[in-house]
Amino acid sequence: MATIFEIQRQCLEEIDRLEQLIVDELAFPASTHEEQLLKNTRVAKFAQMAQEQSNLLLHYFKDADGMRLEETEQMAGGADSAQGALDEFYRQMRQIEDQHSLAAVPNALAESPAARFTELAATREKDMNDIIHSFTGEEGLARYLDLTKLHSMYLNLDFVREQMTTDRPAYLTYVQYLAEFDAFPDIPRAGKNAAYAEYVRELGDYLESFFRRAHPLVNVSAHLRSADEAFAVAWSQGAAPGWPRLDEDEQAPGPAGSAAPAPEEVAAAQARQSYCDLCRVVCDSPAGLQKHSRGTKHRNAARREERERECARLEARVTLLAQLLGQVRDQTRENVERKQTRTLAERELEAERAAQDAVAAGQATAATALGAGGSRARRPGATDAGASDDEDEHKPIYNPLNLPLDWDGRPIPVWLYRLHGLGVSYECEICGDFSYRGRRNFERHFMDWRHTQRLKCLGITNSKEFIDVTKIADAQALWKKIQQSRQLSSFRAEHDEEFEDSRGYVLNRRTYEDLRRQDLL
Repeated sequence: MATIFEIQRQCLEEIDRLEQLIVDELAFPASTHEEQLLKNTRVAKFAQMAQEQSNLLLHYFKDADGMRLEETEQMAGGADSAQGALDEFYRQMRQIEDQHSLAAVPNALAESPAARFTELAATREKDMNDIIHSFTGEEGLARYLDLTKLHSMYLNLDFVREQMTTDRPAYLTYVQYLAEFDAFPDIPRAGKNAAYAEYVRELGDYLESFFRRAHPLVNVSAHLRSADEAFAVAWSQGAAPGWPRLDEDEQAPGPAGSAAPAPEEVAAAQARQSYCDLCRVVCDSPAGLQKHSRGTKHRNAARREERERECARLEARVTLLAQLLGQVRDQTRENVERKQTRTLAERELEAERAAQDAVAAGQATAATALGAGGSRARRPGATDAGASDDEDEHKPIYNPLNLPLDWDGRPIPVWLYRLHGLGVSYECEICGDFSYRGRRNFERHFMDWRHTQRLKCLGITNSKEFIDVTKIADAQALWKKIQQSRQLSSFRAEHDEEFEDSRGYVLNRRTYEDLRRQDLL
């Protein structure tokens, strides 16, 4: 069992290694939008891991349970006993030997922290695949917003369907919605019901999720806390956008059929603490105010006030996120308008050209960076031609789209990559979650050595029935079913071997033997 001091040392070591990974990642050149997004995501992941280790280290340094102090006293072996300290040393040494003995853990290999962080640094391809799968096709790797679902929700709200406003059309196109989805003060207060609050909540959740994925290094929680604090002040002062205080003509009356109280009555009631500001009701005494606060009308007004306050808070959050994503919002409008004027073939051609331009720009940037650093790495006495050949030989291949390599070691063309469907990965649990690029490679691997060997380890003989079966549980269930069907179709002597008695009746072996033993034949 590791000691507290050993755990603290491991935490400090992991923090140092994570800081080095962050430095290496920040030094990596990023010439495209995808590379920059990958760099920010990996830096945020390493920073989060370092933060977790720092919190664990701080927990042990605080020593709330006193285990660190107790372990320190045990290591001392007593205040004035040298023999006790020596005995404690040998006791801990025996614990370490027992923990790492081969008898306790047969065929165990020592885990190296350096190897773990080396593997962590080499996961750029996996991280890029995770980033690609975290965005939809419409979002284009954090370039554009995808508000089609929210646009549909907005069009189904009551105040939109009933056309409650005359200066604004009830139906908005998607381009118009992108420009006006945060125009909350223009929406009538009567139309902000429960369905509207749910729509605003989902809109805020999506914008927050998109911002976290597109800007992993920005602390969006701090921005949202600031927005909540500013909203609390504005709400208390009645200055929340779209939620002004009710005028005298709009004030709710007191008893049924009575008008709103006069300002003199309100001032007098406030002086004697018998006025309900929420319901705008003047009570006779403080006791009457307490009785009113327990009534149904006051509770309904309190619930309505809470719902309106929560809805206004969500609107303030959406307004802040829309401001932070202003550039992405403008790019989304331009992209939607551009798509509406082009055919499908033109859009595909544009995407392919953009990918090829990104590859060419990335290769040029990488060559420039390597050329600047390669001139300092020449050996003394080497010629310019030899140094240039050496640089070309050891220069890494810039492959931002992570395309497979051709026979000459260069990435294959983008059109060939899309033709064979190599952008889609298929995983096989039987092969140890190995990922295959493209449908052709995936179908071919079922008769490959790796898949056949893994099935043999499960006690299964590979055959054509196991094609397209990638789960271990499915393969075992199918093998059990095949074994049962083979047993039913195989030759069984007691049921399938036939005998004929003296009268010419045909009986199976089991029935014939039973009748023969009973002398009934």
